[in-house]
Amino acid sequence: MDVTQIGPEMNWDRMNRYGRGVWAGAICYHAGKFWVYFGAPEEGFFVTTATDPAGPWSPLHPLMRARGWDDCAPFWDADGQGYFVGTHFADDYKTYIWKMLPDGRSLIEDSRMLINQGAGREASKLFKLNGWYYHFYSEVSQGARVMMMQRSRSAMGPYTERRQLGAANREWHEPNQGGLLDTGPGGWYFLTHHGGGDWAGRCMSLLPVTWVDGWPIIGATADGEPGTMVLASRKPIQGLPVLTPQSSDEFNQPVLGPQWEWNHRPRTDKWSLTERPGFLRLKAFKPLRSDNLMTARNTLSQRSFRTPENVVVTKFDLTGMADGQKAGLCHFAANHSAVGVVQDGAIRRIEYREDGKVSAGSAIEGNQLWFKSSWGLDGRSHYAFSLDGQTFTAFGNEYSLSWGHYRGDRIGLYSFNNKQEAGHVDVEQFRYEYGAKRDFGQALIPDLVADPSIVDINGTFYCYATTDGWGQHLETSGTPVVWTSKDFLNWSFEGSSFPPDFDLKYWAPSTVVQRNGRYYSFPTLDGKITAVVADSPTGPFRAPDGQHVTKATLHPFPIEQSSSIDAEVFVDDDGQAYMVLSRRRLYKLKPDLLSPDGPVVTLPTKREGYSEGPYLTKRNGIYYYFYTLGGNEDYSYAYMMSRVSPLGPWEVPEHDIIAVSDHAERVFGPGHGCFFRPQDSDQWYFIYLEYGRGGTNRQIHADKMNFNPDGTIQPIKLTKSGVGALRPATDATPNLALGAAATASSTFGNYRVDPRKFPELDRVETYAPANALDGLNGTRWLADPQDDSPWFQVDLGTQRDIRRTEAYFVKPAAGHAYHLEWSLDGHIWHPYGGHDEVILRSPHCDEKSVKARYLRLTILQGEPGLWEFRVY
Repeated sequence: MDVTQIGPEMNWDRMNRYGRGVWAGAICYHAGKFWVYFGAPEEGFFVTTATDPAGPWSPLHPLMRARGWDDCAPFWDADGQGYFVGTHFADDYKTYIWKMLPDGRSLIEDSRMLINQGAGREASKLFKLNGWYYHFYSEVSQGARVMMMQRSRSAMGPYTERRQLGAANREWHEPNQGGLLDTGPGGWYFLTHHGGGDWAGRCMSLLPVTWVDGWPIIGATADGEPGTMVLASRKPIQGLPVLTPQSSDEFNQPVLGPQWEWNHRPRTDKWSLTERPGFLRLKAFKPLRSDNLMTARNTLSQRSFRTPENVVVTKFDLTGMADGQKAGLCHFAANHSAVGVVQDGAIRRIEYREDGKVSAGSAIEGNQLWFKSSWGLDGRSHYAFSLDGQTFTAFGNEYSLSWGHYRGDRIGLYSFNNKQEAGHVDVEQFRYEYGAKRDFGQALIPDLVADPSIVDINGTFYCYATTDGWGQHLETSGTPVVWTSKDFLNWSFEGSSFPPDFDLKYWAPSTVVQRNGRYYSFPTLDGKITAVVADSPTGPFRAPDGQHVTKATLHPFPIEQSSSIDAEVFVDDDGQAYMVLSRRRLYKLKPDLLSPDGPVVTLPTKREGYSEGPYLTKRNGIYYYFYTLGGNEDYSYAYMMSRVSPLGPWEVPEHDIIAVSDHAERVFGPGHGCFFRPQDSDQWYFIYLEYGRGGTNRQIHADKMNFNPDGTIQPIKLTKSGVGALRPATDATPNLALGAAATASSTFGNYRVDPRKFPELDRVETYAPANALDGLNGTRWLADPQDDSPWFQVDLGTQRDIRRTEAYFVKPAAGHAYHLEWSLDGHIWHPYGGHDEVILRSPHCDEKSVKARYLRLTILQGEPGLWEFRVY
């Protein structure tokens, strides 16, 4: 749509309508067409129509050219008569109604009637129900905006009956200005924005509406009228996928996507999507004011969102740049900033600008350049650039995104030339990733655990792992437990895997080995590899002589224990066992598995340097030895092969590194793990620790691994999306709480993860209540540490038949005590489950058949948080 049809100030050669463009449009459907009416405060009212809301739209047609008008809306009565309402804000906010000619493009001026005045009254809408004509509007009352309504038996008035629909609410910036929606069986709702503007713009809400005595009361009505703000509610329409706004663009279409908006009307001969297919070409010419980003013409932008994590990466081809040209990635609203490149003669260099101040960076070579901006809920952006798309260098200041001109921050692409009308850049991609799930993803286990070893015994998967999350360093570790699962999707444990007097630090337990009806494991206890045994795969594990394993009774495995950790034991087809451990060492074991049978063997790996997390296994007659390189977020896994024996000779495949950090997928540090296949499958899997929150606050993930015909291993694609169920799910009943509304007594503040090597790690963990209902083991709700009585509440949206709940607490190996209650209305509560004693397990299950809408869990003892809360 050509906005210069409104007036010439919208055009690229004037750029004089910041904050005074299109205001408060209204869309409706009538006579087989979609109609959009809007006001421009300096020019008047306009209308355009289309048979398809995606366009094309007809040229703009002025209904009235005059200054000082806004917030208009149309309405057609059953007899076909059209009406139009609008506010003259420049004249004491007088609101008028007109009849329209049948074409909907002209106002009948002598029909104009005044129906409202003063108190900042605007945001009008008209509709009819049960013989009443309703005028819906906003006004200032008690120092805040509130939604009001007046009604009449005639569209032209008089409107004498009036009612306030929503309470004044400064905390939530008075929900106001919007439209009423009748969703049919889903009921009535009010789609509104909130009046307080900040860097993310004016946020929107969908609030329930209750009709009371012929008036639509907005929000909660339990305390009478007017209605009050509702912070969480069930969506009116269920069963559809959750969609996110279109943001990223590969520029492979001949037209721009709907997410884009030009900063004022562009100069059409200075950009193209077709001159070089697959690229956006931005041609440079002089700005209105030299070196002023806000007057640089043909800046293409889109809205910046408020989510826990936002990352924009865009790729430029600089081949066509000319002397004096500048181009890059920017943010702008009331303030502005940018990271970009400048061509100065034959030299190119990076530059940062912020509100007119320009800082020169390093000179660069090459024609490929990537720019990045990342920000979180705090709206503080961090810029970076890259010459290869992988390694980014931070540049510029931390920049606070801003509100301005009635809009939130825009992120955009720019190119201009202070010296001449010359040069261009080709933008190959604009990738905008937002949300939080991609940082922590679908972890295998709903807890902080590391160093996994998994085995499939008689149809049950057993996971032995380090219990993380009890501190930031190896001086601490949590209670040892064994997680089990029937389907590889739903995991649980019951109690510690050692007797209650166990008092050692517990790391890197190996996969259990079954021999003579007993189960042997070789964990690292207080830094020493130790053999322990049990009569069951879940323990309790004791010393081979039956003693409890404690600091006082500890007897390490009889090998050189200096820098010895991470033992794994492999049993060959002939029953011979071998132990591998850190620093590429291997021992052949005696039949009782309690001592070595010969000297240590150092395996001749191709890669040098510190190594841990070894694993030895066999497939189709080939032995595989896996070992880690590096550490923290830069872990990687390499392997060797032997076609003869675990003792060699060993061969090194050409591509021996099979798992590395994937910056694009944001999977960092695939470290200490295992390689296994279920008993009833030929598919192999890589189970590994991921950097997570850093230190000893990690989680484990699973991905498929595949082999080539010659036995070599294909590079493993790391995803953090999980592999799902490997066997039929133990319970296919739908989880009623998935995606439901959640509230809590408090929420812990966000945590920014400290990267050790890669700045692009750039992770922020959030702890919102909704995390416990998202179906992901990698996100959690945490209460504020000062919360003396933490509680978590679920609103299922309507009364549901409930028979069972499952609570997956944070730090479950420390144990929890809790009370669980149910309610029909959120006010009167009844006991459902829980227990007063501290119990070590996950999940905590309660069973009772009730009909309820709300469930509230109060944590009496234990870490105040939930990975997941499920309702069946």
